[in-house]
Amino acid sequence: MTDQPPIEKPKKRLTRIQYAVLAICGVSGATAYDLKRVSRTGNWGLLGYSKTQLGQTPKVLAERGLLHAVDDVGQGGRRVVRYYATERGLELARGWLAKPPRLPPVDSEAVVRVLADDLLSLEEVYKNLLPLDDAIKLRRAELDIAEVSLDDGSPTLRLAFALQREVLGAYLSWLKQVKKELREHQRHFARQPRWNESR
Repeated sequence: MTDQPPIEKPKKRLTRIQYAVLAICGVSGATAYDLKRVSRTGNWGLLGYSKTQLGQTPKVLAERGLLHAVDDVGQGGRRVVRYYATERGLELARGWLAKPPRLPPVDSEAVVRVLADDLLSLEEVYKNLLPLDDAIKLRRAELDIAEVSLDDGSPTLRLAFALQREVLGAYLSWLKQVKKELREHQRHFARQPRWNESR
């Protein structure tokens, strides 16, 4: 009986966030600060991941040999860790980037509030969405400030900002519809007879 070669366990596939971090780190490298800045609650809000998720992912990828960490000096002379993709990491990132992106989901808390209209009144649902207006205007201002500080040689980052502006613009248009629905809802109930008072 001949010895059989050991069966290799299939390697765990990367998640979308891991591919994203791998691609962002790439050849130029990225720090935890760089990654958190593009998180959904960061100044730029370009990616739909939390700061915690983006902050932890480089360590996981480094443990798998797909990123390597290098001590670097950041702004103000602070010590920072910059992550670069290894040869294997670059191979995986390029393979993933070569495929067309999937249609992005809306993936918004605003959508959840609309879909959960059986838990609140319609008026409450509409009114709770209106503060998004100020938040969107603030995010737009932050993008304007960030773009002014960019080097002229950053056309790809400008494209990322442009997409974010388009998304924010779509939300503003959607909020106009929300306000219209709220007014229609209020007018409808204002026209209803008050049965309890007539009894």
